[in-house]
Amino acid sequence: MEEEFVANQERLKPQEEKAEEDRSKVDDLRGSPMSVGNLEELIDENHAIVSSSVGPEYYVGILSFVDKDQLEPGCAILMHNKVILGFIFLDFPSFFGKFEAFRVLDCSC
Repeated sequence: MEEEFVANQERLKPQEEKAEEDRSKVDDLRGSPMSVGNLEELIDENHAIVSSSVGPEYYVGILSFVDKDQLEPGCAILMHNKVILGFIFLDFPSFFGKFEAFRVLDCSC
């Protein structure tokens, strides 16, 4: 009976470790939400100064998969844990141009 208990514990140990690892990953994602900010200045290829709507300016890193050619001062960026994840492309002229196609219907009945 003791041998069976030890065998079961050895079999369940990898599952418990995997569950703990998964819980840790979920806690990391929950802990620091994404935020939107503005790119103030590019320092070098891997660093920039950004500002958020609430709080001071930060010196942050730029992840390797971010298209650095698209980053320019004043653009909106997506941050997670004070690291730039990407940029948010806002094309206001074409956005508002779509509304020009709609007409207001006369609803006087």
